[in-house]
Amino acid sequence: MARSSARVRINVRLGQTIVLRKAVAGVDLARQEGENQLIDIYSLPPVRSGVHYEGNPNVSSKPGEAPAPQTGELRQGVASTPPVIRGLTRVLAFVASRSKKAEALESGTDKIEPRPAVKRLETEKPRLARLIAAFKIGARRA
Repeated sequence: MARSSARVRINVRLGQTIVLRKAVAGVDLARQEGENQLIDIYSLPPVRSGVHYEGNPNVSSKPGEAPAPQTGELRQGVASTPPVIRGLTRVLAFVASRSKKAEALESGTDKIEPRPAVKRLETEKPRLARLIAAFKIGARRA
């Protein structure tokens, strides 16, 4: 009985290109979702448990809470530049507010304790789930 054989050719470069394109699309959609969520966090109404500071009519947030919205500066600064960083083996995107005030609030300073907002994107399960879902949708669309 004669055996038949078949040749299978795999174009590895084409496969890598397709995977990278899907990764870029997924990361980009997750980045957009992250920006929307960060704007949402910066828009949360203040918890009236914070402190009144002299010269500031607004109530500030407590340490550990998201920053209380006061001027809109944090929301207006939300942007990713560049949107997606594409390497040979990695695709990255960063979500943050470009405001210097946001950096100080996120990490804290000598004078104030942290009021994280960006960290909530990875520590709150529903927010993280939305980022992962956005990545999957973006990758499928590519």
